[in-house]
Amino acid sequence: MTPRKFNMIAMVLILGMADSSFIKAQSTNEPEQDCGQGTFRFFGWSIYQAKLTSPHCPVQASQRFTLRIHYFIPISQAHLIATTDQELNRMHGSWPQKTLQGWNKEMEQAFRSVHSGDTITGIYLPGVEAQFYLNNTPTTEIHDAEFAQWFFQIWLGPKAHDSKLRDQLNQGIIWNPIKIGV
Repeated sequence: MTPRKFNMIAMVLILGMADSSFIKAQSTNEPEQDCGQGTFRFFGWSIYQAKLTSPHCPVQASQRFTLRIHYFIPISQAHLIATTDQELNRMHGSWPQKTLQGWNKEMEQAFRSVHSGDTITGIYLPGVEAQFYLNNTPTTEIHDAEFAQWFFQIWLGPKAHDSKLRDQLNQGIIWNPIKIGV
């Protein structure tokens, strides 16, 4: 397995499944519905199962949503963060080092090493932040709309590594808040 392919797998393992009753962002009056789900496999191995939920499907750039991934393999915190940096640079071009360093400090709070069976949930609040949970326990809120927009594009945006999974999650719609400046 090449380092790039391993990094891609590691990045998609950042998010997981959680019970929506634990999610602060879902305390609105609009119930969430399943938008889509899929299993990512690499060389025949099931790596994770992803699920996207939102009050409105498919999700658009101005809508909140929850992305959950249930892990089937372990991965270290350091690798999750390094792979996130690589993916953000791949999609955007090179980010200023100061920006990545700030985001890395935030991600250290959001992401822990995960084990088989762990779940991480990420919630996108348009124009505001991203919230993260590990096994239904809040880890952090990253109050940076730009980070949130770029982070979730790793799975749902036009440059997502796994376009088949992206299409399964969001009913074939490419989610891109950067394009319309949300």
